[in-house]
Formats: sequence, C-alpha cells, structure tokens
Amino acid sequence: MTAPRPLVIGTRGSALALWQAHHIADRLLALAQPTEIRIIKTSGDRIQDLSFDKMEGKGFFTKELEAELLNGTIDLAVHSCKDLETTEPAGLTIAAFPGRAACTELLLIRPEANDATLLLEVKRSAIVGTSSARRKAQLNQLRPDVGIQDLRGNVPTRVEKLRSGQYDAILLAKAGLDRLALDLSGLQVLELDPRIFVPAPAQGALAVQTRSDDGITRAVVEQLNDASASRTAVLERRVLNAFHGGCQVPLGVHAVHAAGQYHIWASGTRSWTDMPRRVHVSGTDVDQLAKETVQRLNAPVKPMRAVITRALEGDELIARTLKAHGIAVSGVELLTPVAMPFTEVPDHERIFFTSRNAVRSFVKGGGDLRMAPCDAIGNGTAEEIRKHGAEVGFIGDGPDTPTIAKAYVERFGQLKVLFPCATDGLRTVQRAMPEGHALDLHVYTMRPVNLVRPVEGDLVIVTSPNHADALHAVTALDRWTSVVAMGTSTAQRIKSLSGVEALIPWSSTEMALIDAVFNLATANTNT
Repeated sequence: MTAPRPLVIGTRGSALALWQAHHIADRLLALAQPTEIRIIKTSGDRIQDLSFDKMEGKGFFTKELEAELLNGTIDLAVHSCKDLETTEPAGLTIAAFPGRAACTELLLIRPEANDATLLLEVKRSAIVGTSSARRKAQLNQLRPDVGIQDLRGNVPTRVEKLRSGQYDAILLAKAGLDRLALDLSGLQVLELDPRIFVPAPAQGALAVQTRSDDGITRAVVEQLNDASASRTAVLERRVLNAFHGGCQVPLGVHAVHAAGQYHIWASGTRSWTDMPRRVHVSGTDVDQLAKETVQRLNAPVKPMRAVITRALEGDELIARTLKAHGIAVSGVELLTPVAMPFTEVPDHERIFFTSRNAVRSFVKGGGDLRMAPCDAIGNGTAEEIRKHGAEVGFIGDGPDTPTIAKAYVERFGQLKVLFPCATDGLRTVQRAMPEGHALDLHVYTMRPVNLVRPVEGDLVIVTSPNHADALHAVTALDRWTSVVAMGTSTAQRIKSLSGVEALIPWSSTEMALIDAVFNLATANTNT
C-alpha cells in the first residue's frame, strides 16, 4: 500500500506557533498521516514597534498564511483561533477545532508590585503591559489607577521584559503559557475569572484551516475536530462577527455550554478608552444568543436611578461603570453592623466568613485571621480577608448558598470550622455541616437605621434577606420598577414579602450585579 504524501503545515515561527504546529503534526501522525512544517513570517511578526490598535488592516498573524494556503504552497495552516478573522477568504475553511486549552487570562506580577488587598492584586499606579485593546479597556474599568504600556514580542520575550523590570505586571493568555511550560518562578501568578475579565473570542482554541476544494486533506483534518471546543469557539466567533470586529476590537466573549444550555458573558466597546458595556445571557438557541448579545452591547441604556442596600465605599466599580452609561447608583444603609464582644474562641481548624461585616467584626473583637486557614462566601468577603493579611483557601461563588454549602461540606465537613457570624444569620452553611463541626461565634448584630425619608429610585439591589425586610418597611418592594436580589435566599424573602420576582445575578460579585443592571437597562430596546 502506498504511503500518503506528507501534508505541508504552514505556521508562524514563534515558539508558541511552532508548538501548535508540532502538536497538530503529532495528532496527524497518530492517524498515519505524515507532515512537513513550513515557517511563514506574518506582518504581525515583522512589525514590533506598534500596538495592534495602531496597525493598519486586519489578520496581522494570519493573512500571509492564508495567501500561501490559497496558492497551494501549503496544505493546511495552524492558527490561534482568536487571531482569525470571522469572515474567511473565499476558498478556505476551518476544517477542525482540535481541542481548547484554558481560555483564561493570567496576570503575572513582580513580587514587589504585588498587593493582595487590591482588585487584581497589583499595587496602586502599577505599570501593566499589554497591546490588546480588549485588555486595556477592561483594565481601565477594573483599575483606572494603573498605567498601561504597550507590550509586544513573543511570549518568552514578554515574560523576560517583565522580569527585567520594564513592567510591574503583564497580561497573557494562560493557554500559551501552559503550552510552552515557561518558568514563572518568582512571579505572582493570578488567574482571572473569565466571567469578570472576559477573554478574547475563541481564546485557547486552535483552528486548522484548509482549502475548501481539497477534500482529501479536509477529510483527514476533520478527524481532529473536538465537538466541545467547536461548539463554544463558533458561538464566540459569531458574536464577534455580529459585532463587526476583528481580533483588535475591544470585545471579550466567554461562552459555556452546560446541561444543554449556553451561557455568554461579553464585555465590549468601540474604543479601549471608553467604559465597556457588559452582557450576560443564557439560552439554547445559538443564533438567537449571538444576536441578543450584540443587540444588548449596542442598545441604548435606559436612564435609571439605582439604589443598593449598603453604603458605597469610595469610587466603587459598580458606581463607576454604571455612571459611565447614564445609570446613577447610590447606596443606602438600612442596617448597620454593631460589633459584639467575645472572649473565648472555640478550638477550630478552619474559619468561614459569610460577609465583610463578619470579617471586620471578628478582627475588631481581637480575632486573629492567622489562627487557621480562612474561607469565604463571595469575592467581596475574600477581598476583606486579604486586606487583613490572610490568605483565602475556599471561595464560594454563585447565587445559591445551599449549593455552596454542599461543596464546602464535601471538602471540609470532617473538620472543626469556626463561623464568626451575626446573631440573626441564616446559618445555611452551618446547618449543612455534620453535627458538632460548625462552631458559631456571634461577632456582630444588625441594627435598623432610622431614615428621615423613603428610599427612592427606579431599581434596587437588595443585598440580604434582612435588608429586604428593612427596605420593605420603608419603601414597599412592589413599588420599584426593577428589583435585583443577591442570591436565592434574598429573592425568596422578597417574593414572600411582596410577590415580586427579583432578578438573581450569576454570582454575588460586583461584576455580576453590573451585568444584572445592564440586562434590565437594555431589555426590550431596539438597536
């Protein structure tokens, strides 16, 4: 039997591109298909003194490869999918998405620039390196105090620039760092939640491109396709295409497929200097979800007065983001925490906090966060723990506290866990613990605040069941145009008090609250 002729793989010459090409070559060899690798230099490789948003044209890392493919000098091209334009040249097709690595971003921080008490854990006024307009826009949103400087070069070169002190921190795709297995010792490595810091569409996915009329090569390459990788990468690229942008547009899209449903998080703007718009949508129809995502990104935002049932502290992310889009946000303190003295702390192996107030009251009463590993519900509580110099081992995230409780018990249910808490807390996690393993320590109580006038606004964010009670006593919950509830327990209390169906964000994070408000402010609007 005659052996098949070697297929010529076209690739860029960077270490990462070569890793990707050799990976595909190995996959094809396992199918008894020999290959050759040909290195092709792209405009993105040649031009190193400009950021991507200042470069003319599109397809900086792909168009030369596509030209060689069309000319027949190579049989297939291996791309980082996020670099590909969403509209392919006539005569070419993506024959396979051969798997997807992590889609997340890594923030690499020099030790002297690390500050775990701040969002993104980088010191104030730090210099962060990136040439991505998408990353710049989201950095400006999350940390407007940092300085952003362009960063070019291949992945090892970028890491070396960080080590040499040219930057305090840099942003890179986790997939590339994982594939190259680079030594990151001595650097603080922070993996960013893709629902909060939204990655590029199809980040982490590979795309193998062939000629449309080359049926033999396509048939071989199609055997490499990964259905799961294809499913989410194609959806994210549909959003990018509908947004009318290429890889240099400040648009992040993250899609998850679970239990027969798609979930999309998107962050987009037309210029990285503008405040991004946020979207979170769910459903089963891929075409409709892509359309809805872009419609909401482009839709006019209904002017609103939003109220959150807690005091706002300084220039908070939620107020800053929504204000930039015409939504005024104010905080109203309906309940105030009053720290309670305590003398004895039961022997314990871990400490679990359910709120910022619990952390503050525990520390105020003389509690030592270094007595045992600390755990938390929500990123806000975790941030408060870090402000006091302690690390956080477990962070329960999501709107449903019973689900968080179950996950916690599965990991730590056999241990003695201290719960510094309010006198009237729900005790959801404690009740899930085996008998005798949850040790309550009352460190504060909540007292109503006497308001001189009713709370007024169009939309209210209710932060707990107790706050629902306090707000309803002042301004009936059914008088609000829109109600957002922090978690299922709060939503249930609102329902029982007023009959109102509150919108529940995807988690208790500030960004999830922002997404919920944007969803309400862009509902039933036409682009």
